[in-house]
Amino acid sequence: MKKLSNFIFVLAIGISGYTLISTTLERQRLPEGVCPIDARTEWYYLSIVLLLVSFAMSFLEKKKS
Repeated sequence: MKKLSNFIFVLAIGISGYTLISTTLERQRLPEGVCPIDARTEWYYLSIVLLLVSFAMSFLEKKKS
């Protein structure tokens, strides 16, 4: 359970990093006043859900011990 929680956490951090970098690069190419986050909302939601799942799993692991 601990390894799965750690894997989900690393995956979430990786997706978050990818989303941050791609949004930053996209913002440089867009005109003023255009929101680059609108095109990537599913990636933001995915990373948030994965982080919450990892967080919840860490509590379950501590509770069992």
